[in-house]
Amino acid sequence: MNWRPLISCENDSFWRGVVFRFPAKHPFEDIVDFMIIEECESPTAFKLICSSGYHSGKTELVFPAEAKHECGGVSVAWLKKNWKTWIYPESEVEAVSYVDCYPPGHGAKPN
Repeated sequence: MNWRPLISCENDSFWRGVVFRFPAKHPFEDIVDFMIIEECESPTAFKLICSSGYHSGKTELVFPAEAKHECGGVSVAWLKKNWKTWIYPESEVEAVSYVDCYPPGHGAKPN
């Protein structure tokens, strides 16, 4: 996978499927992934779930209205500015990497 630093991302917005990876602490594993998914009840139409380890599938954040980019999606500028406040206080935004989506077959069980 081509993980890139969030802090140097030049995109205006992110959509469903984008995954963030960053160092974490208990109750998460040492490294955790969060994924943006669609959520019709959210003011932005998106939420963030844990997509790795024991907490996989758990909602971590329903994005607030202020996180919505004017053209749709979740604002990358908002994510950078509010990472510690809204998403994960124990991790600096400089430690966060992202990928546009998991590759096909990611996590598939071997035969």
